[in-house]
Amino acid sequence: MNTVEAVGAPAATTVNSARRAGIARSIVYNWASLIVGALIAIVLTPIMIRGLGQYYYGLWVLVMSISDQYGLLDLGMTTALSRFAGYFRGSTDRSGLDESFSITFLLTLSMSALICALSAAGGGLLSTFFKISGPDRATFVHLVFLLGLTTAVAFPERMLAAYLRGIQRFDLFNVAATGATAMRALLFFIALRLGSGVITIALITLGMQMLSFGVHYEMVRSADPGLRISFTNLRRNRVREMFGFSIYAFIASVGTRLITRLDSVVIGRILTVALIAPFNVASRLTDYFVGVFSGVHGPVLSAMSELDGASKPEELRILFLRSSRYTFLLSFFMGSVLIVDGRALLQLWLASSGLDLDLTYKVLVILTLCYTANQAQLPSWSVIYARARHQILAGLILCEGLVNLGLSIYWGHRYGLVGIAMGTTVPALVHHLLITPYYALRVIEMPVGRYLKGLVRPMAAGALFASLGYIDLAQPTSLVQLVLLMVCQTSIFGLIAYVVALQSDEKRAMWMRCKEVVGG
Repeated sequence: MNTVEAVGAPAATTVNSARRAGIARSIVYNWASLIVGALIAIVLTPIMIRGLGQYYYGLWVLVMSISDQYGLLDLGMTTALSRFAGYFRGSTDRSGLDESFSITFLLTLSMSALICALSAAGGGLLSTFFKISGPDRATFVHLVFLLGLTTAVAFPERMLAAYLRGIQRFDLFNVAATGATAMRALLFFIALRLGSGVITIALITLGMQMLSFGVHYEMVRSADPGLRISFTNLRRNRVREMFGFSIYAFIASVGTRLITRLDSVVIGRILTVALIAPFNVASRLTDYFVGVFSGVHGPVLSAMSELDGASKPEELRILFLRSSRYTFLLSFFMGSVLIVDGRALLQLWLASSGLDLDLTYKVLVILTLCYTANQAQLPSWSVIYARARHQILAGLILCEGLVNLGLSIYWGHRYGLVGIAMGTTVPALVHHLLITPYYALRVIEMPVGRYLKGLVRPMAAGALFASLGYIDLAQPTSLVQLVLLMVCQTSIFGLIAYVVALQSDEKRAMWMRCKEVVGG
């Protein structure tokens, strides 16, 4: 028996089965919500591009990107709340839960007031920066204000969602998020069919955000009736502890936003607003790629935080290794499918939109390479945050973001959209394939050899499946054919993963779970 198989045997006995089942359920809830959101976006995106026009759709995306930067004002506290909620839940510390929630809630309310003031004052300055004049200037200023108000309402809502994730109530979190997404999409569709413009879309977004905040608040109360919000919970030691964690989460958030949230701003500044649309389509598809892994990250982070709070380091290592195996498998699969089927998907999805689909596909391929490497290492990020050892990681992410921004501007001037995509991908490959996993292994004191042996089978299975993408097949000419092709690809991947990647104990566990489901 090799080292990895020896690890797998005690995993079945040492890791609590209820915890593993809870993680699996949470991931399923996240993925179900993601699928619904993706289907809604697939239908809605071409409708919005046609209904608003490529310019105003680009303007909408640009202002959304600007408003999203207000997220930095939470100073990393929502990330801290997710971690500490899981940690105090694992250590059964009621006062710790109340104090961490109260601190974060009161901070986000004060930041919401600041966002309202900034949104009222910033529209005119930003319109000058992006050289927007004439009638479009007033539209831009109104959009900045309305979406700023939306973000102000979203601030405390995100904190409520972070608490739900921290206490592993992903069912409630996803019900609220999915319901809001579906209702907002329906209202968008009706408004566009009636000939409404981008300001109406912004008003709908604000109204739905207010409703979503109320729903999230009631769900937190339902999930944790014993929660107490009070100024007396603002204890100096707890505030210091949370800010000691959140400041580095904030630095990491700055780096992440430089990587993922400034592309539209760079394009609008150095190229044209209209070119934001094709880049946004490509990045939207990779966002769903990332969303699949975000569905894994939340439950795994909460479970790792609980294990850290309960002082179970070996169970933490086992969970880290097992989740790393699965994320490697999943990233290879999704990256391969997105590259192989991406051109056909764009043709069938947006043929009538007027976008340059060849350029969009090139951007899609480059970004897919970036996120395949990034998301394969997601458990490394999770375990670093779970152990509150993210100080060095925060600096690394910030450095990656600055390099990303510099390369995107430089290559964007020379190569256009392709250059901006390259500016995102090149530094990410270096950081996520080499630096992050090495640091994560040091954090949990796991030998490199044990880690690499655990990944041999998933990497072999992923490489075998990716190589099949070079087989020249006829491109699907309808959505039905594309869906059938993807079903076949998924079946082939499942077979390869079962034969090559899964260990014997994992196969037994899978069959036992299938029997339980069938029996139930």
